Amino acid sequence: MTEPTGAPATTVLRDDSDGIVDAVRGARDVVLLAHVGPDADALGSALALGLALPARAVRVQVSFGDDPFALPESLGFLPGLDLLVPPAELLEAVDAGWRPDLLVVLDSSSTDRAGVLTPLLDAAPVTAVLDHHVSYTGFGDLAWVDVASPSTTALVLALLDRLGLALDADVATCLYAGLVTDTGGFRFPNTSPDTHRMAARLLEQGIQHEEISRRLYDDVPIAALRLMAEAVLRAEVHDHVAPCGTPGPRLVTTTVSAEDRARHGLPLDVAERIVEALRAAREAEVTAVLKQEDGGAWRVSLRSSGGIDVGALASRHDGGGHRFAAGWTSWAPPEEIVALLRTALHAHVDSPPPGAPA
Repeated sequence: MTEPTGAPATTVLRDDSDGIVDAVRGARDVVLLAHVGPDADALGSALALGLALPARAVRVQVSFGDDPFALPESLGFLPGLDLLVPPAELLEAVDAGWRPDLLVVLDSSSTDRAGVLTPLLDAAPVTAVLDHHVSYTGFGDLAWVDVASPSTTALVLALLDRLGLALDADVATCLYAGLVTDTGGFRFPNTSPDTHRMAARLLEQGIQHEEISRRLYDDVPIAALRLMAEAVLRAEVHDHVAPCGTPGPRLVTTTVSAEDRARHGLPLDVAERIVEALRAAREAEVTAVLKQEDGGAWRVSLRSSGGIDVGALASRHDGGGHRFAAGWTSWAPPEEIVALLRTALHAHVDSPPPGAPA
């Protein structure tokens, strides 16, 4: 987990934006794909583009590859949900010989993020990727990947501008949801003057920004707060000290088992709020919440205060994300996952930065 010695030479990992613009202009049947377990940036990107494209007489379908297919409760307010198509329906159409003109994959750094819809990547004659994760693996016939972008919705807005498509309140709502969440409510260091200019432009469309924030952050049943309280009570703080005595980054961990959720009658996505609550702890330089799926696997949600690149760590375990928020899925028991995280942080502490005295 060695930290980079400086900013990358370029923040744009791949720029086929001209080709993507041409591909969209030439397509009449488009599928927009968010990643599995979609967050506001992934689904907001797909729905925003989906709401705008029919102005070009394009048939649009939006999906994500979760099985079972279930919309996260916190995203139920987003406009354009009528565009959602269950993955089984798309796969049946592919089996029957249907092919979309264009598949656009949004906010996904690797093909496994397509979940059960991975076959679509081979079925579509052209696959385009819009993403901002440094863990991008290079897939897609066309890609526009800029790690300096605060969100994938920011890239979607730039694409809409290139296509000459106008904003309205519904499109802006979807874009704002992704922007506010991927900047941590404009608290992460990826927030720049351009980020606030984008937010102002979206606010000018008449969006209800206070309602968006309430639905994303403050709209949970009391059972979810009880689950959160249990998870916080069993949270552990792990200190790391280098052999020379230098204190290292502190790790805060907790777990939410499938049994915990079942006891409160809650779906998996509700547990995502717990990592945001724990990252507020003073000790939490890195936060890890292990959430168990109904099938038994554990989703590892990571947050960083900025000193540690959790996206780089997640990418080593077939996951993804960026410097401040990332994750992966594992079948290992929680104690092994926590041990892995502690080992990674020890390695970071024990390795002096380049140029430091031995």
